Amino acid sequence: METFTRKNGYNFNRNGYPHPQKSYFGKHFHDYYELLLFKTGDMRFFVENRCYIPHKNDLFLFPPGTYHFVDVISDGTPYDRFVLQFDKTQAEENLLDAVFQKNRCINLNELPEIAEWFERFHNYVENYPEEQVSKIDRQLIYELLMLLANRPNADSHEQFSHETNPIITKALDYIEKNFVSIQTVDDIANALYISKTYLFYCFKKYRYTSPIRYVQAKKLIYACQLIKDGAKPTEVNEKCGIPEYTTFFRLYKKQFGFPPSKTK
Repeated sequence: METFTRKNGYNFNRNGYPHPQKSYFGKHFHDYYELLLFKTGDMRFFVENRCYIPHKNDLFLFPPGTYHFVDVISDGTPYDRFVLQFDKTQAEENLLDAVFQKNRCINLNELPEIAEWFERFHNYVENYPEEQVSKIDRQLIYELLMLLANRPNADSHEQFSHETNPIITKALDYIEKNFVSIQTVDDIANALYISKTYLFYCFKKYRYTSPIRYVQAKKLIYACQLIKDGAKPTEVNEKCGIPEYTTFFRLYKKQFGFPPSKTK
């Protein structure tokens, strides 16, 4: 699974896989923004409670804290895509909200200027010295966000498969509103009036993870944002709903690869 190096506040690449395997792609959240422009491949994209069958030039938008992963259907078709990851210092919050709040998938076939942006940025990164690209990269990212925020027919391009499960939809909605207070699987199951065994079954079948791991990841993303906003790492664990600091420290380091005190 790829990680965000945060060099210059962003990461951009076009790494393809001639024969993609399920093991290449982990189920994850992250604390940065991500744009993924799909080109080719035979796979499904799971984003929170939705399952997408991607088409050429589908642009996926993942704001911080969005649970998503790729499921390979067949390794016979090469997987090709662009990925741009960046932190929120790259643009004003209202611009980021305008881009990421509504849609999770936009097809760019009728928006060639946005599709062309990825080719152009890739050309700069691949063919020009880094010290030159670093002088314009932030402006280029801002340009992309501006194009997305002001695109025509803002709500007309999103398409997704209907492979969803009503229990998963209800569970994710409940978790989104209550993840800080949730401590056990029973908390979720009781709220939905179902058995925890059936809840666990639904998560493993439709989201390939357990309910409690999903909740923990939500707590950790929230904790990361609190630290970035100025909260003390030693006080954040209780605010995000993890009573024991030693447990919080261990989970945080496992999730992000660094301890709470190293959060930037």
